[in-house]
Amino acid sequence: MTDDPLPDLELTAAEKESGLWRKLKGYYEARLDQLRQQNDSRMPDAERAVLIGKIEEVKLFIQHDQDAPEVEPPPRMLTGNPERRAHGWWDDLVSR
Repeated sequence: MTDDPLPDLELTAAEKESGLWRKLKGYYEARLDQLRQQNDSRMPDAERAVLIGKIEEVKLFIQHDQDAPEVEPPPRMLTGNPERRAHGWWDDLVSR
Protein backbone atom coordinates (compact mmCIF):
# COMPACT_ATOMS: atom_id res chain seq x y z
CA MET A 1 0.00 0.00 0.00
CA THR A 2 1.37 3.39 -0.92
CA ASP A 3 0.78 6.78 0.63
CA ASP A 4 0.64 8.52 -2.74
CA PRO A 5 -2.28 10.94 -2.91
CA LEU A 6 -5.09 10.11 -5.28
CA PRO A 7 -5.53 12.39 -8.27
CA ASP A 8 -8.46 14.79 -8.01
CA LEU A 9 -11.63 13.50 -9.60
CA GLU A 10 -13.29 16.61 -10.95
CA LEU A 11 -16.19 16.11 -13.30
CA THR A 12 -16.88 18.49 -16.14
CA ALA A 13 -20.35 19.96 -16.59
CA ALA A 14 -20.97 17.51 -19.44
CA GLU A 15 -19.87 14.55 -17.32
CA LYS A 16 -22.18 15.63 -14.49
CA GLU A 17 -25.10 15.57 -16.93
CA SER A 18 -24.19 12.28 -18.61
CA GLY A 19 -26.39 9.23 -18.42
CA LEU A 20 -23.53 7.17 -17.01
CA TRP A 21 -22.99 9.56 -14.09
CA ARG A 22 -26.72 9.69 -13.33
CA LYS A 23 -26.84 5.89 -13.36
CA LEU A 24 -23.80 5.55 -11.11
CA LYS A 25 -25.03 8.24 -8.74
CA GLY A 26 -28.47 6.62 -8.52
CA TYR A 27 -26.87 3.28 -7.73
CA TYR A 28 -24.64 4.74 -5.02
CA GLU A 29 -27.47 6.78 -3.48
CA ALA A 30 -29.48 3.55 -3.17
CA ARG A 31 -26.40 1.82 -1.74
CA LEU A 32 -25.99 4.63 0.79
CA ASP A 33 -29.59 4.18 1.94
CA GLN A 34 -28.97 0.44 2.29
CA LEU A 35 -25.80 0.99 4.32
CA ARG A 36 -27.53 3.53 6.57
CA GLN A 37 -30.33 1.06 7.26
CA GLN A 38 -27.73 -1.56 8.21
CA ASN A 39 -26.12 1.01 10.49
CA ASP A 40 -29.39 1.29 12.42
CA SER A 41 -29.21 -2.38 13.44
CA ARG A 42 -27.31 -3.89 16.35
CA MET A 43 -23.80 -5.09 15.56
CA PRO A 44 -20.38 -5.37 17.16
CA ASP A 45 -18.27 -2.20 17.21
CA ALA A 46 -15.74 -3.63 14.75
CA GLU A 47 -18.45 -4.34 12.17
CA ARG A 48 -19.93 -0.88 12.70
CA ALA A 49 -16.53 0.72 12.11
CA VAL A 50 -16.23 -1.10 8.76
CA LEU A 51 -19.78 -0.10 7.85
CA ILE A 52 -19.13 3.56 8.70
CA GLY A 53 -16.04 3.45 6.50
CA LYS A 54 -18.15 2.16 3.61
CA ILE A 55 -20.73 4.90 4.19
CA GLU A 56 -18.04 7.58 4.09
CA GLU A 57 -16.58 6.21 0.84
CA VAL A 58 -20.00 6.12 -0.83
CA LYS A 59 -20.74 9.68 0.33
CA LEU A 60 -17.37 10.82 -1.01
CA PHE A 61 -18.12 9.27 -4.40
CA ILE A 62 -21.59 10.82 -4.63
CA GLN A 63 -20.21 14.27 -3.86
CA HIS A 64 -17.99 14.34 -6.96
CA ASP A 65 -20.63 16.15 -8.97
CA GLN A 66 -20.90 19.01 -6.52
CA ASP A 67 -19.07 22.23 -7.22
CA ALA A 68 -16.31 23.11 -4.82
CA PRO A 69 -17.65 25.23 -1.99
CA GLU A 70 -16.66 28.85 -1.94
CA VAL A 71 -14.03 29.40 0.71
CA GLU A 72 -14.29 32.54 2.76
CA PRO A 73 -11.04 34.37 3.28
CA PRO A 74 -9.74 34.26 6.84
CA PRO A 75 -10.69 37.18 9.07
CA ARG A 76 -8.40 40.17 9.05
CA MET A 77 -5.83 40.11 11.79
CA LEU A 78 -5.31 43.16 13.93
CA THR A 79 -1.82 44.07 14.99
CA GLY A 80 -0.51 46.39 17.66
CA ASN A 81 0.53 48.93 15.03
CA PRO A 82 -2.49 51.16 14.18
CA GLU A 83 -1.17 51.81 10.67
CA ARG A 84 -1.14 48.08 9.98
CA ARG A 85 -4.67 47.55 11.33
CA ALA A 86 -6.21 48.73 8.08
CA HIS A 87 -4.54 45.88 6.24
CA GLY A 88 -5.24 42.19 6.50
CA TRP A 89 -2.76 39.40 7.05
CA TRP A 90 -2.33 38.97 3.29
CA ASP A 91 -1.43 42.63 2.86
CA ASP A 92 1.15 42.22 5.62
CA LEU A 93 2.72 39.24 3.86
CA VAL A 94 2.74 40.86 0.45
CA SER A 95 4.28 44.08 1.71
CA ARG A 96 7.29 42.29 3.21
